[in-house]
Amino acid sequence: MPVLICIAENDRETPPELARQIAEDSPHGVYKSYPVAHFDLYRPDVRARVLEDQTSFLHAHLLQKCCLCSLLI
Repeated sequence: MPVLICIAENDRETPPELARQIAEDSPHGVYKSYPVAHFDLYRPDVRARVLEDQTSFLHAHLLQKCCLCSLLI
């Protein structure tokens, strides 16, 4: 199962090391980091980048799964 981990590099509330490890330990893990603090992820400029990365990830993995399903029909 694909896993996307998005973290703030300067996060004090949720240490990024654990999130990075989860992505590295996942067979299909993808790790995205942003040079901001925890709540900066909600700033419009940063949020736009995170949403772009999340949308790209979902598009790539859902489209791939959809194409595989259509081959089985």
